[in-house]
Amino acid sequence: MSAIPVANGSPCASSPSTAPTESPWYPGCCRRASSATASIRTGSSSSGRITAACRGATAHGRPAVVAYVEGGVRASNTIRAETVASTLRAHGERFPMQTFPAPVDAWRDPGQLAARIAADLPEALVCYDDQLALGLMDALRQHGIRIPDDMQIVGFDGIPFAAIANPRLTTVAVPSAELGRAAATSLIRAIHDGALPEGVLLPVEVVVRQSTGSVAALADQA
Repeated sequence: MSAIPVANGSPCASSPSTAPTESPWYPGCCRRASSATASIRTGSSSSGRITAACRGATAHGRPAVVAYVEGGVRASNTIRAETVASTLRAHGERFPMQTFPAPVDAWRDPGQLAARIAADLPEALVCYDDQLALGLMDALRQHGIRIPDDMQIVGFDGIPFAAIANPRLTTVAVPSAELGRAAATSLIRAIHDGALPEGVLLPVEVVVRQSTGSVAALADQA
């Protein structure tokens, strides 16, 4: 078992497909050949609410300019960016999603990144994770950017600090504990059975708070 793929921004516990070989756990037993991948992933059933939380300009009666702030070179960053872009397209946003490249640890010192965003300010900003969103909210204040009045911001993961930030951060909450439990269960089953278990799909939840302002009403209708 190896943690390789990521779906909708969440780690997946996966088993790569293999030809029939002797099981390393039970000599004499063979693992089933399969082209499938067993995975634990989060679903996109909340795509309407994600879109509503990202639409910074809908209240103005014009298309929203939505930007995504990257989280470094990693699979989960690619998946989250693609999820946001495809969700916006599916819900009729006409402008292509802007992208602001950023390293993995950009949240530690987001000053330069905040300056780039302030110079080309979108209506809504979706960040790779909550840590990055919280760091940028603070750094953008130094440039006179008011959240959510001048720009709305959304994070990923649903960490506790998102609920006590000023303003409170809208976030796509991922069921991390449940993901871990499901991954462990799948690993144990694979060891016992010598075969890939069925994939598990877990829902995400969009927690709408002050950082997206009046868009909370749109999210409730989506």
